[in-house]
Amino acid sequence: MLRIDPGFGFLAASTVPLVIFARACAVSLPIMLLSVKQTFSQGSIPVLTWGGLRGGISVALALSLPEIAEKSLILTATYVVVLFSIVVQGLTVKHVVNKTVDPTLL
Repeated sequence: MLRIDPGFGFLAASTVPLVIFARACAVSLPIMLLSVKQTFSQGSIPVLTWGGLRGGISVALALSLPEIAEKSLILTATYVVVLFSIVVQGLTVKHVVNKTVDPTLL
């Protein structure tokens, strides 16, 4: 049975900025390295960072963990990140694209 511990709320919510920061690093570094040989559109990094939606695989991996003490914390953090990703990032990605990408490219 799936149980999410509300006591982990603050800790789980703090994972959202950490995941976004990690995504920004994972996107920025390759783009900066590849920009020597290839041109990228203005706003590529923010759009790819914000548009990196997480979901089913993250939840499946968290659910597949053996019954260990940290499983409840990992599940709570995973669900918070996935819900934030789908609801907040999914609903605002158009705004990020409109703010960062040159309108002539759209």
